[in-house]
Amino acid sequence: MGVMTVLARSATVASRELRAKPPQRVRMDVSSSRISRRVFAQGLGAVPMAVFGATEVQAQSRVVAELLAAVADLIVPRDRSPSASDLDVHHRILAQARTIPNYPRLLSEGLGWLEQQARGRHGAPFLQLPAEVQARILTAAFAAQPQTLPRVFADRMRADVLATYYRDARAWAGTGFEQPIQPMGYPDFQDPPA
Repeated sequence: MGVMTVLARSATVASRELRAKPPQRVRMDVSSSRISRRVFAQGLGAVPMAVFGATEVQAQSRVVAELLAAVADLIVPRDRSPSASDLDVHHRILAQARTIPNYPRLLSEGLGWLEQQARGRHGAPFLQLPAEVQARILTAAFAAQPQTLPRVFADRMRADVLATYYRDARAWAGTGFEQPIQPMGYPDFQDPPA
């Protein structure tokens, strides 16, 4: 049986279990390495506060946000316009991730891949590397084979960072646009740029 089949069956069983039973407090057996699907889904692989204190969970969440901010800034660096992190794109993506199935897992595994590449190839955490080296690692993710973790992560990050960034009117500085294209369009499209 393939991995995708197992995951699909697990999701179906979990869905049935959630509908059949009233909500219960989630518990984790800390003596084993197994955690429930619900605990895993609660936040980018964060371990519940019952196992680690709130400080460790907050520190882990902060590192995830900093990693995502670094990736977002590689995609949209500061120039005449603000960078992606200047507009809190990374926080918006993290908030969005809580509402989309498997998105927290993609973020967790994709950021983990970046961290693994940084430590394996350069002997330092991703956030401690110069921006040029970080950019080479992210470029390697974009160059990976289609449908592999690094490529799926990089493509999704690019799409989500750009979409989230350009939803904010502050990002339009230097573009020549003063409003979104919808719903009014650009009635002066035939005129040369000013």
